[in-house]
Amino acid sequence: MKRILSILIALLFVCSLTSYSFAAEQSEPAAEQPKVEEKAPATDEEKVKEVKQEVQQEVQKIEAGQQAEQAPAGK
Repeated sequence: MKRILSILIALLFVCSLTSYSFAAEQSEPAAEQPKVEEKAPATDEEKVKEVKQEVQQEVQKIEAGQQAEQAPAGK
């Protein structure tokens, strides 16, 4: 009797280690996580291009703001 009980306990222990479930319903598979694309480190040239683009955008914003201020003053 002790031998059978120890075998059952060992079997339950092994099942818990392998994440085996005795549930009647199968669990749904986990939803797939979106893949994250890793970018390569930016080179110096790429950094310079990014900075130039940012500067151009800021200049355009400033010019648009100045034009908006001048338009009402001219009326």
